[in-house]
Amino acid sequence: MRAQKLRIRAWRKRSFGLAVLLALLVVAPLGYCVFEAGEAGAVGMCMDGHVLRIPEVLALGSLFCVFFGVVLGLRERTLVRDEEALQRRVEQAARRAAHHTPALDAAAMRGTRRKAPEVIEVEEDLGIGVEPAGVVEEEESVMSFVQEREARQAESRRGEQEPRPELAGVYCPPGMEGAPVLYVDGAVTPSVVPNPEDRIDSPDLPHTELEDALRQAFDLVMSRGEPVMIRVMPGVYQARLEIPDRVVVVNHRLPAEATIDQRRTWLEEQDHVDHPDRVTLLAPSHSRVGVQMLPGQKQGLFGCYLVARKGVGQTGLKVTRSVATAVVHCAIEGFSRGGALVESSGEPLAGREVQFVGCIFRGNANREAGGGLLVRESAVTVEASEFDSNRAPDGGAIAVEGEEKPLRLKRCLLQRNRALVDEEPEAVQDLDFLQWQKLHGLGGGLVVRGGMAKAVDCIFDGNDAAVAGGAVAAVGGKVVLQGTSTDRAMISENRADAGGGVFAVGWSDEPGMVRLTGVAVLGNVAKTLGGGVGAVGRATVRLEEAVVEQNHAAGGAHGLGGGVAVWRGATLQGRELVVSSNRADSSGGGVAVLNASVSLVEGTTLNRNVATGGSGGGLLVLTMEDHHLERLVNQEGFEMPLKCKIDGVRITQNQANGAGGGLRAGNRGRAPTFPIALAIRRPDWVVDNSSEEKAEDFAQICIRWAGEVVRDDNTRGRIKEILR
Repeated sequence: MRAQKLRIRAWRKRSFGLAVLLALLVVAPLGYCVFEAGEAGAVGMCMDGHVLRIPEVLALGSLFCVFFGVVLGLRERTLVRDEEALQRRVEQAARRAAHHTPALDAAAMRGTRRKAPEVIEVEEDLGIGVEPAGVVEEEESVMSFVQEREARQAESRRGEQEPRPELAGVYCPPGMEGAPVLYVDGAVTPSVVPNPEDRIDSPDLPHTELEDALRQAFDLVMSRGEPVMIRVMPGVYQARLEIPDRVVVVNHRLPAEATIDQRRTWLEEQDHVDHPDRVTLLAPSHSRVGVQMLPGQKQGLFGCYLVARKGVGQTGLKVTRSVATAVVHCAIEGFSRGGALVESSGEPLAGREVQFVGCIFRGNANREAGGGLLVRESAVTVEASEFDSNRAPDGGAIAVEGEEKPLRLKRCLLQRNRALVDEEPEAVQDLDFLQWQKLHGLGGGLVVRGGMAKAVDCIFDGNDAAVAGGAVAAVGGKVVLQGTSTDRAMISENRADAGGGVFAVGWSDEPGMVRLTGVAVLGNVAKTLGGGVGAVGRATVRLEEAVVEQNHAAGGAHGLGGGVAVWRGATLQGRELVVSSNRADSSGGGVAVLNASVSLVEGTTLNRNVATGGSGGGLLVLTMEDHHLERLVNQEGFEMPLKCKIDGVRITQNQANGAGGGLRAGNRGRAPTFPIALAIRRPDWVVDNSSEEKAEDFAQICIRWAGEVVRDDNTRGRIKEILR
């Protein structure tokens, strides 16, 4: 519409100019003739003797030009009125969207305590088909229809735009094809341009400083109400950037015809500052933030490197009270106060969240949480991105804090990240519940505190946590890890004191939950509990179509649960689960359930697991004295007795140094402890296991309670009883 108005205005000027010229050609000779004649009737005589011979035609042409100019003026006025009405509607929609964005609402300003999430009940039936409350599934829904419609509309708009020769072969953000363009090139000699409007859409008149281009872009947005695109030529720009609403900053060399993975490879190849395609944004030493996204509805940063200044405490990127912000194919490196901070931003709707696509977070640190990315009360989507060698006390790569808004990860790689603390607890198995709330050193790759996250086809490799959750930790929060196949979603070679791969902890008012579907948990190590997966307190771990293999619970006598360990009130639920070739230095080579509940059903297999220093080569289910658990039992919603349901499970070829090469259940000692309800179907499927126990009847099954043998290898038929 802007180009159309400019064309109308130019034609109107030409029409009035031509009308004036034609009128002068008629009036000037006629007036001179009448003046010289000085008598009545001279006008008719002068018209007949006019030097141009046809003055009537010129006069009619002049009137036609005036009429044409007036018509064009009226049309321009109509266009302006329509554009102003459209702008008012857009601004009203923006105000409504901002009103629904839970930024600094009245409750938050009053310091109102956040509401407790719903309690996750411990049930015998898995109910894995029911998605946990609050987690938004990416399936066929109304939103998918909306996304498809928006994609078709965007494609239609792109088809209507006339191609720009200067943008051929380079990337243009969707929806910005017709936006005014400002160019920035730090390599050219600064020049004075009297009229700033001349810089618009002109590659030959670029700004040399990014701040100048941002100021002019802000003025254009305010005056015209249109989004503005700033295209930056390769080079190093030392500036603190504040990107206003409806402004995007784009590396002019970002390729157009490429996939997300190909563009990320293009970004990775820019390994030095002098690379011909690299745009480097270097914050000045006095700045605490490299790039700040100002509150708005639509902003973006594309194809740039954000690099920290050495020896200066800085945050790479900060997004506050923004919606539909896109950070695409950017690298954020070396910041000591966090790579990126997103707070009070985004909405859990398609196209309304903060998006990181094809980005690299490398070598960042944060003394609070989230070395690479810290998300607070925000809806964020991260796709096809890499988090490498970031560190923080919690969430070495990513930390999520808050409720209601989800973090979504898709096809991301998190590797070599660290959640480290100066002082580690002496024994995690002895920690009180309240201590876990304040504990740090959780989630080497990802920690979720009171919020929720979903990761699809993501790989967590080689991450470390000082205390728990080498790869992932859910601390009073919900985490869903999902893979389209076990080759595409892996948690491998991570390390922690408890829960070498994945860990969950929760309380009565803030239950924790981790769900793994189609995920491989491979080669993780825990110093004590849960080589692959661990959970404690009011926490639930759900494993479906998952593989837990070659994990190790080290730590001598404290090394329990080589594959999985749940203790002190937690719950393990598994369906079509494979727990294989795991090792515990003490007991529970495959799975250890200590003062907790377990339900394993439908095609689950425990095989070739080893308990080198204790009992329960495949599965260990024990209760024992625990004064910490006694307080949890008295809380509302906690059910007793504890439950052990084994239905359709094959426990084969496991080994134990003590009793129960396949299954050890009950308690130790001669006194009753916390009661446990056993429901074990098909005990004859516990076969081909071995035990170093001298008693010949304990190689497969050993169930003891208060010093008495309840069941052994001679057991036939279903076991269903309550031990109290």
